[in-house]
Amino acid sequence: MENDALWEYWNIVRMVFGDTYVEAYWKSVMKRKPKPKPLHPVNQYATDIVKGNIPANKWTRLACQRHLKELRRKDINFDVSAADHAILFFPEFLIFYEGDFSDQPFNLTPNQQFIIGSIFGWKRKKDGFRRFRTAFIIQGKGNGKTPLAAGVGLYCLVFDNEPGCDVYSAATTKEQAGITFRDARIFAEKS
Repeated sequence: MENDALWEYWNIVRMVFGDTYVEAYWKSVMKRKPKPKPLHPVNQYATDIVKGNIPANKWTRLACQRHLKELRRKDINFDVSAADHAILFFPEFLIFYEGDFSDQPFNLTPNQQFIIGSIFGWKRKKDGFRRFRTAFIIQGKGNGKTPLAAGVGLYCLVFDNEPGCDVYSAATTKEQAGITFRDARIFAEKS
């Protein structure tokens, strides 16, 4: 029935505009290029950094260049679904409890998506385990390092599927390490 209606519609168009118009229309449709598929947020951030669209320091540029270069390697792969799982954990389960973002979901910034996606997305092909087991992150004060670390700890506790999982927070003082624990505890309580 739908096909009949469609053919009837096109016959009306052909009668009104003529066969030449219809042929020209279809030729123009066939020449259209499909829209490019959007890049994964981790790859998009790396591309933007490398192209200079986002200002960054030398080390960030090098990390992004490595990320893009290693997408072609055969012994490792970037598992988009694993990266997405970790990235989506933050806004889905973690709610800020203080400051300007109080009672709002923890939506990762593009650089935080790059960090989390890189840690949890890269896998070794031979055994499927994560490529990176240690991350060293340097950011200026007020960039969300502590809540990010608390979220990573909670994610590892819940989704690593490791019996007896331990997550540690290290710092120069006990009080400093306690801030990450406090954030993780409150995130867990509010979830």
